[in-house]
Amino acid sequence: MINLERLTKTFSGQGGIRDITLSINEGEVFGYLGPNGAGKSTTIRCLIGLLKPERGTVAIHGLDPWQNPKTLHQLVGYLPGEVALPDNMTGSQFLGWMRRLREPANGGLYAGRLLDRFDLKPESMISTMSKGTRQKLALVAAFAHDPPIMILDEPTSGLDPVMQQTFIQWIREENSRGKTIFLSTHQFTEVERTCHRIGILKQGSLSLVDSVDHLRQKSRQVFEVTLGEPRDLRSIGGADLDVAMVNDRTATITVNGPVTHLIQQLATLPVISVREITQDLEQAFMGIYQQDEEGTE
Repeated sequence: MINLERLTKTFSGQGGIRDITLSINEGEVFGYLGPNGAGKSTTIRCLIGLLKPERGTVAIHGLDPWQNPKTLHQLVGYLPGEVALPDNMTGSQFLGWMRRLREPANGGLYAGRLLDRFDLKPESMISTMSKGTRQKLALVAAFAHDPPIMILDEPTSGLDPVMQQTFIQWIREENSRGKTIFLSTHQFTEVERTCHRIGILKQGSLSLVDSVDHLRQKSRQVFEVTLGEPRDLRSIGGADLDVAMVNDRTATITVNGPVTHLIQQLATLPVISVREITQDLEQAFMGIYQQDEEGTE
């Protein structure tokens, strides 16, 4: 559904993206992660035709965004990371204007459902709206034509926690309808609860593409170990074991390699319990990102 092949766009020799190759399947929710300045928004702007790549190809549904912009505008809904709306309109006027541009096949019924879902009353002047209300208005405007492909760049910026949960549920429902969703965000909860796969971007290059489940499985394992008598567990050693004492009987041990090394060392100690501490996606991401940085030093 979405294909990038050796996509490159740089700015004055610095920043941007280099040789991004990525395929996103129809009906997939794909999370795009990375720190500020990694190139996430640049990738998206090339994807929808706001920036022209220096080299490489972009295709959505087999169409080039520079050669088939009108068709793609009907197929794709795009929410930018930095929302700019006209202050001299009411929200209703803005949505009406967008509707006339897009000519939704459903006659605007889906827009009404979005207004209800996100509890948005668009009659006010946009200039008087809070940041959160503007974000909801931009979201409704971007997807009111019920597109099969959704591209979102930091979509919950400015939304309160209740609306963030509403957004997550909406993404899951839209994906269950068969929509393909490209989601760039800093909110790991959104990724963890919605995405099938993620790509990690570092300094303009794609560092990793993997499923959310597999990413957790191959991240650093952390165990809580409790002994039957006081003992300084920092005495067990190895470059692949990081030990942090909790008290004189308990420690958390991070395993950076095969777990067999830890088991062998614990076999000589009066262990009464070993509990694996489940990592969330943010911890897994940070562990992999730090390993990547250490590997380049």
